[in-house]
Amino acid sequence: WLEFHAEQHDGIHAAWLASRPSYAFSLGGNNYRIDLRRLVQVNVATRTERKVRPPAWAVSELKVGAYRPQSFYARAAAELLQGTEDREPVCELRLLARGAAIPAAVHAAAQAEACGVGEICRVRTDAQLEGERRTPQVTIHVRSLEALARSRQKKWDRMISGMGRETESMPKLNLLRLMKEFRRIEQRLKGGPPVAGVLKCEPVEDSLLEWDVAMAFPEASPLQHSLSDLAESAGEAPTEGCLLLRARFPLDFPGNPPEVWVRRPRLVHRT
Repeated sequence: WLEFHAEQHDGIHAAWLASRPSYAFSLGGNNYRIDLRRLVQVNVATRTERKVRPPAWAVSELKVGAYRPQSFYARAAAELLQGTEDREPVCELRLLARGAAIPAAVHAAAQAEACGVGEICRVRTDAQLEGERRTPQVTIHVRSLEALARSRQKKWDRMISGMGRETESMPKLNLLRLMKEFRRIEQRLKGGPPVAGVLKCEPVEDSLLEWDVAMAFPEASPLQHSLSDLAESAGEAPTEGCLLLRARFPLDFPGNPPEVWVRRPRLVHRT
């Protein structure tokens, strides 16, 4: 996705690193959705698709053989996922193994998770016909937690560096309170106690004063039924049906609440 504008590139890359199923954006009056599992971009209106792929520098493949000890591949995987002084960590490591080498690949992926340097996000199995025999094959996709942490830190740094002009009239205590609230929600979405109904919360174009919030509702509610049906009609999984809100915070927050409106989908009020 190097062909996208910087804003879309950063959003797609962050969603891909976080193992989200999809990423939606608008461009030139059209709405698009990128299926990050199938790696295709879908025009929501026309249903046309085109393939996308992560940049070459973000993905590395490690072919696992049966001729080396399992500890060798575990160390090699950890180095690729953590990075070194001379090399940035890869965003995704793909462990490729076949036949007798499969246990070594599974061991390397399990060790990466146990050591906290990676997270298994996908496993693909297959069998290759060789003569009259079928040889099993496996591809294990492991995401780098170090790359994910660096991506989040870069986004936070950009947001902090760009706050000068827009927040210069905001009292310092109010700004600190807003930063604290955003950090708290971000940490809870990463793995803390869940925030009821909130699926995503991100600043708009690295602006701390505007947030995009995706919300879901109880499955039995009529609103969630409608959102799921709408997502399915647009070619998305019903579980991806959500309400996208935009929140704009005033300079005197928390003295006054943010302004909130619905961005997608368009709602119709019925009495």
